[in-house]
Order: sequence, then C-alpha cells, then structure tokens
Amino acid sequence: MTIDTMTDDEMDRMPWTQGLMSEAEFRKWLASREQAGGTIDIDSCEIGKWATCEETPYLTDPDVPKPYPQVGNKLYVRGPESRGWVWEGDLPQDKLNEMYARLHREREAWSVTPEGVQAEEMRRRSEQTFYERDNLELKPSLRNGKPDLKAWMVAMFLPRLRGTMTCDQLARFLGDNERHREAACATDPALRREIEDAVADQWRKLSQEVSLEPG
Repeated sequence: MTIDTMTDDEMDRMPWTQGLMSEAEFRKWLASREQAGGTIDIDSCEIGKWATCEETPYLTDPDVPKPYPQVGNKLYVRGPESRGWVWEGDLPQDKLNEMYARLHREREAWSVTPEGVQAEEMRRRSEQTFYERDNLELKPSLRNGKPDLKAWMVAMFLPRLRGTMTCDQLARFLGDNERHREAACATDPALRREIEDAVADQWRKLSQEVSLEPG
C-alpha cells in the first residue's frame, strides 16, 4: 500500500497509520506538518495527548537514531484538512498560544462540574504526594531539540508553584527548579515578569496564611 491508496480515515489517523506508506512518503508527510499547523483552526480542531519520545514526536522518525531517550506527554491537534495529527511543536507561536488559552478555558468550565470538583480533590491529594518527594525538579520537554521553556512555565511550573501549601514547600520547589526558572526568565522579559509576579504572589499568599494561624 502507498499514500495514494490510503483512505481518508487512514490519513486522518496519521502518524498511527504510518506503516501503510513508504519511508519516502512518510518523510514527505513529516515535512508537511508545519504547513498543516499554520492553517489549522484552533477553536474547532481536535486536541489529543499521548506519550512519545522527545526526539520523535511522530512516533518514529527515520532521521533520528535509536535508542530514543526521554519519553513525555505531548499535545497534538487535528483538523479536517490537516491530513493527520500535528504536534504542538509544529504550530506557529500564535496558534500555540491559542491552544493553551482554549485548554485553559475548557478546564475552567469543567472544573465547576461534579466530575471536575471530584477530579480536583484527587489532584490535590496527588499534589500532596508530589511535594513529599526528595527532588521537586520539573524537567521541560524539548521543542526542535531545545527546552520548550514557555510550555514548561505554563503547563508545569506555574500550576505546581500555585499548588505549594507552605513556605517550606515553596522554597524547596523554587530551589529545585532554579536552573530552568533562570533560563526561562532569560529568554523573554515578559516571561520573567510573569514568573517573578507569580512567585511573589505565592510568597505573599503563604506568608499571610502563616500570620493568620493561631499562636
């Protein structure tokens, strides 16, 4: 079978159906992902998430040598004309921002439903377990071979930062993530302000809670 004989459904499921095309056709499909990402409608597209290797977001890549090192969860989008899934790293920055904004809106709406309230309680219990770990470092995923510090800040650092419940937890969390935090701040002045404001707000919140405890 070749790409010319694949059905629309088989193309829509790419890269899961990559075994139905030749290696040359797969390379051509990989090369088309940035263009597909540039035209996709974020408001109406499907959003998916699955675990894959850092260097091979499309499950396998003939240009990347084995063995594949890190494995992490990645986000993907798919539209009627995209001919398969598009990894978040192939989206232009404006559409990447739109995707994160949409996910935030949808999570906010879901969080007030009975299922969302129950899930939040389970998350809080999981958060407590996270902060009991010896090392609280959050490692950023890679985008085009480099740490994606914007995604790290939005999806990993800020939620965990705001989940700290004591000044001691906050101090440990900031210390274990200082290297990534400084790298993120160095990339963009606006990013630095956002991180510094969030850290200051959390220090202020936790300090006020301590001062309100009965003596």
